[in-house]
Amino acid sequence: MADFVNVHVGSFVSLHRTMRRHRPRIHPVTPQSMTEFHLQLTGEYAHLSMIQNEPIYSGIVGATLEEGTTLLFILPGTKNLLRTGSTFLLDGTFSSSPSFGNECHQLYIIMSITFNTVSFVCNL
Repeated sequence: MADFVNVHVGSFVSLHRTMRRHRPRIHPVTPQSMTEFHLQLTGEYAHLSMIQNEPIYSGIVGATLEEGTTLLFILPGTKNLLRTGSTFLLDGTFSSSPSFGNECHQLYIIMSITFNTVSFVCNL
């Protein structure tokens, strides 16, 4: 049977304060706009948007009020589905979109059916 050691690690309040104090050192600042988020994803935090050493962030489209702004994310393993998919499913939701100061209004997801399997292609 394992031996257990009685260790005093401090109160929850003390640990919570310590974690809150150290969090900004390891997490990026929350962006206030989609342009700030784009700059983070292409700047010093680009390594955080990688899957299997491939970027999932593809870029920004549109930058005027008339066009709106779209941030495009594509999963590395599904890029080929855009070429080979026979059926595409489109779904938009307003309740799950990040706010970015009311700049982002909708989260839009494109899915593809290939070989009778549904796969997520990209999130906008």
